Amino acid sequence: MNRYLTALGLTALLLLPMGASSQELAPEVKAVVEAAREAARAARQVADRARLSEREVLEAAQAGRAAAIRARQLGPSSRVSLRLAGGVIYEGEVRDGRRQGLGVADFPDGNRYEGEWREDQSTGAGIYVLKDGRQYQGQFVANEAHGYGIFLLSGRHRYQGQFAHDVAAGIGIYAQPDGQNYLGEFHNDEASGHGVYVYAGGERFEGEVWKNERNGLGIQYLPGGDRYEGNFKDGRFDGIGARFRRNGSFEQGTWREGLLVAPREPGT
Repeated sequence: MNRYLTALGLTALLLLPMGASSQELAPEVKAVVEAAREAARAARQVADRARLSEREVLEAAQAGRAAAIRARQLGPSSRVSLRLAGGVIYEGEVRDGRRQGLGVADFPDGNRYEGEWREDQSTGAGIYVLKDGRQYQGQFVANEAHGYGIFLLSGRHRYQGQFAHDVAAGIGIYAQPDGQNYLGEFHNDEASGHGVYVYAGGERFEGEVWKNERNGLGIQYLPGGDRYEGNFKDGRFDGIGARFRRNGSFEQGTWREGLLVAPREPGT
């Protein structure tokens, strides 16, 4: 996943000229711009943590795949076949009548788990394959994806990072085949918190995110060298903010759905 991170240029961002001096910004705008820069700084720190956790994620996924292979290759002397309530078919190791060790469970809905079991539950390393081809590889606790792992979605979409109780929760990376990637915080299977979006066309956002969209304070770096700093709503400039242009000029005030609707004069 490092190829998705090299485009961030996180250190270089601190060297970019910040355009208008703080004295030229209206006081209300200045306060929002400073808060947006703090949010962007926090987002970069979270993105860096997502990058640093990549090793743990990949090791967890690899352990899941290895456990699945061992579960499928159990010899006849170790493999016990069970038909369980609800139509679940299990083949694997059993201790005192409970699933314990390595095993494979086929569920009536077409899904399948392969990996480690403890106390009759999928706990440890393994993989869970859904009937539509999506697949989770990583750590499990009490029949749920919990810990580090990778979820391979349809169309070569991919999430890697932290999971809690079967959903993406914590810090992770979501990569799409079109080149749009998100590195940051997740809550209840959605990008929410602080994070960094990198877009295929070269745009980049750093700041606050809610329900998979730019919501709150942040900085958007635009094609051609312009950038917007301020409030966002549903992915658009919305609220108080300022747009700084590459040539050194800027516009500030209140924005609605991406448009400046109430301009402010410098210093007013």
